[in-house]
Amino acid sequence: MADLKYLILIVGVIGLWSCESDDDSEAPATSFTRVYDDPEFSSTYDPLTVLPTEDGGYLLLAATEQWNPLLLKTDQDGQLTWFSSVDEAYVNPLAEFLLINDSIYLVCMNEVTLATEILQVDISNGTTKSTATLEAIQYPLGASRTPDGSLLILGYNRESRSSTLSKLSPSFAPEWVAEYSIEEDVEEDIIDHLARTGNQLPFFTGASADGAVYYFNGFNNYTLSLNFVNPTSGELTGTLNGFRKEGFVSAAKHLSGSQFAMARRTFQASALLPSTEVGYQAIANSGDLAANDFPEIAHDARVIIKTVDLRGKPTVVYGTHTKTQQLVFYFYDQEGGNLVASYHLGMTDPYQLGDFNFTEDGGLVVAAETFLLGRFSRLCLFKLSAREVNQIVE
Repeated sequence: MADLKYLILIVGVIGLWSCESDDDSEAPATSFTRVYDDPEFSSTYDPLTVLPTEDGGYLLLAATEQWNPLLLKTDQDGQLTWFSSVDEAYVNPLAEFLLINDSIYLVCMNEVTLATEILQVDISNGTTKSTATLEAIQYPLGASRTPDGSLLILGYNRESRSSTLSKLSPSFAPEWVAEYSIEEDVEEDIIDHLARTGNQLPFFTGASADGAVYYFNGFNNYTLSLNFVNPTSGELTGTLNGFRKEGFVSAAKHLSGSQFAMARRTFQASALLPSTEVGYQAIANSGDLAANDFPEIAHDARVIIKTVDLRGKPTVVYGTHTKTQQLVFYFYDQEGGNLVASYHLGMTDPYQLGDFNFTEDGGLVVAAETFLLGRFSRLCLFKLSAREVNQIVE
């Protein structure tokens, strides 16, 4: 990997203007595109998540070609503040920053022991320190917070050949762990996923907004499935089966009651399900759910789902990238499940989505991977102002 102390900014602000407002004192909103260069042509980066910070800047987590974590902090204009390569003993960062008691954590894996490591990030300079080592959770695959402030971590137990779901307290003390037997040997698929040498599979965890049910997307029985579990014990209550490793739910976001926004991949076809009823205590097949096919979505594209109020309306936003390597966002009315607008971002170079988030000023920040001259992998950030976002859904 390149010596990242030479990471430099090569593309500047492409737009800087004030939102029109009845209040002339409104602070300017900034739009920009930033690409962060590296003099080593062979370096590759996989952006995983982007977090707006309290100082108005952005914190980006990525994985390098050696699957080590890389942290990058910018100011409000996307100007590089610092970057930090995490200790090489830690690999496989998960695509989620955990915010606990005003501190920021990332979840990764010890390369030698395969144990789960939780690292606290010092936002001032990018240094990290190990806060917890969880030997009982091997091959971490997904992590998230629950409504009561606890932590869910999805793992894989190679000895029992099972998926594991662990609930931890906010101080990382184990509360329970549950195992779900896998009837086929999937360790090679998991290693290929972690090391980024094969298909990237959509492992994730989550909880309903009221905490009544937890869920995880992982291997169970013969397939990659969306599984619903009892929040007090991890006992399986229902499953939305896929089709082996070729058909599965690729993203899911709880809306209300038993309503979810989902994405589905079946072989090389992608479909979106902006409002679908899911039975927590039933066994069903994701392929049977009514969905809208989107042929423009790349078959191996990461799909991210967020919810936000736009122009006073609850909105479901899907982010992904197309077969032509453009970033694309689909905006749905959350109440009716109707497509309100779509927006393509990145017209000149190829881009692949890492993550996106809405900012306190009502704008949108997007972390992506781009390819200079169509070949050289680089990290980039886009920022759209609130005015631009509102114009999309007018």
